[in-house]
Amino acid sequence: MEYLEALRWRGPALAAHLDALGDIDGVIAPASRSVAPTIVASDLGGMPEAEAAITHADELSWPAEPGGAGGQSKSGLPIGMQLIGRPFGDETLIALGRAFQVATNHHRPVPALP
Repeated sequence: MEYLEALRWRGPALAAHLDALGDIDGVIAPASRSVAPTIVASDLGGMPEAEAAITHADELSWPAEPGGAGGQSKSGLPIGMQLIGRPFGDETLIALGRAFQVATNHHRPVPALP
């Protein structure tokens, strides 16, 4: 029943998405309100706030989910970025991601592991 309810909202959600895009081919948006949690902070066995840290890590990406690139905070933690576009507009998003990688080096650093 929940699946059928989700299908009922799929069309209106897509229409709202396309309306919001207007003439824009793609949008660069944050994937989270914060940097990625550290390994220690996301250890489910060790930290009471671990579940909240993991839950908040992707809360802004659920409406679109098309993947992206990112960068790093001053402390070296990953920052997620999502690319949002039109249905079946993957080539445009890939070109946008490629342009981001050519213009920056955010995809090159490898964080140190503890």
